[in-house]
Amino acid sequence: MFVAGATGVIGRRLLPLLTSEGHEVIGLARSYGAAVEVELLGAVVAEADALDSSALSRVVKDAAPDAVVHLLTAIPARINPRRMSRDLAQTNRLRTEGTRNLLYAAEQAGVKRIISQGLACIYEPNTWVPATEVTPLWRDPPRQFAPVFAALRSLEERTRQADGLVLRLGQLYGHGTIYGRHGSFVRQVQAGKIPLIGSGDGTFSFTHVGDAA
Repeated sequence: MFVAGATGVIGRRLLPLLTSEGHEVIGLARSYGAAVEVELLGAVVAEADALDSSALSRVVKDAAPDAVVHLLTAIPARINPRRMSRDLAQTNRLRTEGTRNLLYAAEQAGVKRIISQGLACIYEPNTWVPATEVTPLWRDPPRQFAPVFAALRSLEERTRQADGLVLRLGQLYGHGTIYGRHGSFVRQVQAGKIPLIGSGDGTFSFTHVGDAA
């Protein structure tokens, strides 16, 4: 199993889980610190930058995995909703260029199974009706969310073309997320800095990082 995004909030839980199930796990690491963490989580290190296509293709080919799990993000510790397109610019690159590079590397290595992390918040907003996989996607998202939406749509389309599976997860909560006990969103709520939007009856879907893994 080749896991890209091995040291993210899901990856940190996924690597030990896969190892405990008897899988041989290879975790992608871009930096020395990430490589150390991958080793501590019990996986083999593959060192490359996901935005470097040739380097990524080389390590995926060397790993020769049966499956690739795409969890590539670069979510900052704090996100300003008014500057979301700026704060998530690197994540958007990973969901577009990184996805292209990773799926190309997987194709060249003969990988047959692809799983990518998506988000459920790309659905068209509705009133109290649970969304399903056939619910239309958001046609006119807010300006700051539009680049995020476009990147997620690109990720989904490329994964579909590779005959892979996209898991549309809810907003992640748990340790290491903005909704965690010490996360930035919780601190903003405690400080009274989160305004109500409209009538305050909007809803989100949430997924615990352990359940996502």
